[in-house]
Amino acid sequence: MTQIQEIEAVVKLNIIKEALLKKLEGDIEVAETDLRIFLTKPIGVAEHIDYVATAEKKLEVLSNARDKHSTLKWVHVSELEKNE
Repeated sequence: MTQIQEIEAVVKLNIIKEALLKKLEGDIEVAETDLRIFLTKPIGVAEHIDYVATAEKKLEVLSNARDKHSTLKWVHVSELEKNE
């Protein structure tokens, strides 16, 4: 692989990483908003038989998005440290 090809590959990976980070940040915002609304005004949300289970599902979505976001940042930092 030539040096130009290596640079192009790194640029593509950074573009993908940045896009994924932005997507996950959006997912986090949506999940936080959903959970806050549900926990503060559950009456305003459509009928729910099991409020606790619904809140837990919303919490799971939020936790999953945050976990993915922090993992992606960790992977990126690990790669930078490895290449030093």
